[in-house]
Amino acid sequence: SGAVDLVEPLPVQAVSRLENATGFRIIRRPEDRVIFLGIDVSRNELAGSDLKVNPLKDRRVRRALYHAIDTEAIRTQVMRGLATPRATLLVPGVEGYDPALDQRYPYDVMTAQETLAEAGYPNGFDVTLDCPNDRLVADEQICQAISAMLRQAGIRATPNAQPSARFFPRLLARQTSLFLAGWLIATADAYNPINALLVTPGGGAGTQNIGGYSNPHLDDLARTIAVEGDAARRRAAIAEVMRIYKEDVIQIPLHQQWIAWGARAGVEAVAAPDNMLRPQWVTVH
Repeated sequence: SGAVDLVEPLPVQAVSRLENATGFRIIRRPEDRVIFLGIDVSRNELAGSDLKVNPLKDRRVRRALYHAIDTEAIRTQVMRGLATPRATLLVPGVEGYDPALDQRYPYDVMTAQETLAEAGYPNGFDVTLDCPNDRLVADEQICQAISAMLRQAGIRATPNAQPSARFFPRLLARQTSLFLAGWLIATADAYNPINALLVTPGGGAGTQNIGGYSNPHLDDLARTIAVEGDAARRRAAIAEVMRIYKEDVIQIPLHQQWIAWGARAGVEAVAAPDNMLRPQWVTVH
């Protein structure tokens, strides 16, 4: 209607409409935020499932989930192009990012089914997929799409989308087995997500390691990354962490979220990688 100068974030379904309208412009860029599925890899029993064990503790099962998810379909159909599929927690521009490690395992439903059967779950299992519905771009729609994809592979996922006010307390209390989340690398350095998400919880580290993953070697690498002054050795340690991340399927990375703002003609604004709107970078003509 032209009643406002700037809208952020712009709903993905509104982008194409504004692109084809006169008097408006789209401001967009990749955000330093990776969207991923968190996985309970520590508890012996899977909450809300028909099983008395936790199949997600088995790396083969986690790999099956990975193969079952079509990130390209999410990028094109759910995110309307405002996403870039990723294979690790790091994105270009972040210290420690290695493009050689940013290669996803292929989307392959048949491989997912075969891997599940190999792990001892030929008939799949029930699991709840917890998601926010007001925090990430198209979060509830992503949740629904992934649930449908997992079901094709035999994993009977039930989406449980809820407002952040209910979702995050549930998450921090570790009352979830499988969940959708995102992480903004606010420092533009790999140590930020490694220390928060992957290190064994304790001593102020691993504060957001909801899945309970624990690997002494990874912990040692994180300590090295925290203090290493030689750039090459530090990057090698980061690369080793990301190799472990991929091989152990600690999480299932989905995509790098894009920023999309809508502005009327005559309004200029700078979208930073942290998706913060800074008034000093806005000009209204």
